[in-house]
Amino acid sequence: MHDWANDSRALSDCLKAWHGLPGRSRRWAADALGLSIATYDGYCAGKRAVEGPIRKLMTLIDRDIT
Repeated sequence: MHDWANDSRALSDCLKAWHGLPGRSRRWAADALGLSIATYDGYCAGKRAVEGPIRKLMTLIDRDIT
């Protein structure tokens, strides 16, 4: 399992990698994080976000589904 909270890449790059995993999509990722697709797409484009909680939630979601 990847630790997104400690990944040194920009959040936008991590989000793109996360929703690019097999069986996932931008819509899946937005829904999993409780975000609208517009907000998720903004974060993927580099819009500022509170990174810590998002990264931690990505890691916890991965732990729950693997």
